[in-house]
Amino acid sequence: MDFVEAIRDKKKITQIKNQLEGAKRFRDLLLFVVGINSALRISDLLQLRVGDFFDEEGTIRQQFSIREEKRDKRNVVVINASMRDALDKYQAAYANGVVPITAGPSRPGG
Repeated sequence: MDFVEAIRDKKKITQIKNQLEGAKRFRDLLLFVVGINSALRISDLLQLRVGDFFDEEGTIRQQFSIREEKRDKRNVVVINASMRDALDKYQAAYANGVVPITAGPSRPGG
């Protein structure tokens, strides 16, 4: 199995975020930002759903909890300013019908 290093260079993180936003890939931007800020594994990120981030009125929650798949441990993640910004962009992009955050491909053929 290959070992994957975390992206630690803030400039690279900003470049990736700008590229995803410029391509209007707000779902992927949200998953990337949540992953960077929470250190969750991809298998855990793909469990997340819109309801984990927004309440019934569409307001962004203060935190969400998730059971980490590999460690089988419950983890509470506080939604910070960076995540909140990505959630605002996601919500604005899909105001007419929220696109669920799912494990499926992010775009046709992807």
